[in-house]
Amino acid sequence: MGLTLISFFYLPESPRWLTARGKPEDAALVWDQLGVLAAEQEKVEEQSVTAGSGAQRAQPRTVEKLTWQQRMAKQMIIFGKEGRKQMTLGVFMMAMQQLSGIDGVLYV
Repeated sequence: MGLTLISFFYLPESPRWLTARGKPEDAALVWDQLGVLAAEQEKVEEQSVTAGSGAQRAQPRTVEKLTWQQRMAKQMIIFGKEGRKQMTLGVFMMAMQQLSGIDGVLYV
């Protein structure tokens, strides 16, 4: 855990993430810091373009601003009628995992 927290401050952001957020200049700097060859950069960029439209991926996502009442209403869906079956299944699976002592029950 400690090593993860320490490395958080020293590792650069992902070039793919920077490109997806519309920051190609920053992505190029990170590629150079990591010592990745230009041919590899092009290959990765081609893969990301074929995985999804470049125009759609370059647009940053907007975060919906909700009041605390709206957030609580969204969370109550889990416990309401709409999410009762899924919640019951999840609780059942977690209980079976604890009772059996193995987590293989989760992957059935």
